[in-house]
This record gives sequence, C-alpha cells and structure tokens, in this order.
Amino acid sequence: MNGTPRRLNRFFTALLGLLLLLAGVFLMVVAVVPSVAQAWHSVAKEWVAWIHRSYEATPLLSSSWVYLVAVAVLLMIVLLTVRWISGQGQGRVSLLMDRPDGSPTQGDVTISGNVAEQMLRAALAGRSDLLGLSVGTYQYRGVTGLRVRLFPRKGASPQKLVREVAVLLEGLDTALGQHTPVLLHLGTGTRALFTREERVR
Repeated sequence: MNGTPRRLNRFFTALLGLLLLLAGVFLMVVAVVPSVAQAWHSVAKEWVAWIHRSYEATPLLSSSWVYLVAVAVLLMIVLLTVRWISGQGQGRVSLLMDRPDGSPTQGDVTISGNVAEQMLRAALAGRSDLLGLSVGTYQYRGVTGLRVRLFPRKGASPQKLVREVAVLLEGLDTALGQHTPVLLHLGTGTRALFTREERVR
C-alpha cells in the first residue's frame, strides 16, 4: 500500500543473488581445478597489462582520463543507489483527511491518522484474543487509506476479529463523513509466537 518498487527490488535481489552464486561457484572451481586456476592467472595478467596500456595511451595532465570516466561512473552508481533507497517505503502520510470545511468560514478540516489508531485501540482494548495492533496512514495514487495490522492470539478466530474490526471501521467512516480504504492484515509477530494462551484450570 505504499510506493515501494517491489518488482524492481525483486529483480535486483535476484540479479545480485545470481551474481554472488556465480562468483562463489567460480572461486570454488578456481580453488579446486589447477588448470582453471592457471588459466585465470594468465587472463588476469592480460587484464592488468591492458589497464596499464590504456592508462599510458590516454594522458590528461598528470593523470589519465580513464580515471575521470571511472569516477564519473562510480558517482552515477552512487546517485542511482541513493535514488533507489529514497524510493523505498514512500507513501506514508500523517493526515487521514485534509479537505475544505465547506462552511462560510474559510479553512480546512484536517484529521490525523493517529485518530483512527487511538479509536481502534480504545475499542479493542482488553480483548483476550488480540495481542496488539498497529495502524498506518498511506497515500497511494492520490487516495489516502489505512493499513491496519492485527496480531491475534494463538487460537483466536480470525473471522470474528475481522468482522468486529470491520464494524469499527464503518463507524469511523460515519464519523469522518467519507469512505476510507483499509488494508487489513492479520500477522503473527514474535509476541504472538511466544505468548501462551491463558487458561483456567
């Protein structure tokens, strides 16, 4: 429900994993097979010699312009990496509603996303079948919505919990005077895995 480029992330993750796998297999082959190791040493020497020849053939003042090209390429890679990192998790906002008042008095009506979280926490407080919840406000393609994550206790009925939370969210729509898209997620966090259900013996 945010602007994270998941497909691009999966592509780069798969590409990086494939490159690391190939590098690992290659190093194992070089370490085990002597003929491959000798061939690799000869190829590496040729590459080093080619780099020295390129350096000497491209003079620029007291250095070589090849280094300038290498620095420019590295700088571009750094900028693209920063741009990619900054694109992770975009879409989270703090306001659930921001619209004109509509009354003769000029002004806007703004409601924080914390209002929905506090309302749900107050309504669901004290439930024995719920360990915790988290509410986030996100904007996707110009539409503001909520992501509600519930952590039910082991053995709790998810259908019953979802129905009751849906009723609470309908009440939130009535209070706000607008329909708010909601992504409801049921999760099992660390607390849910290690918390034992209390029973009367």
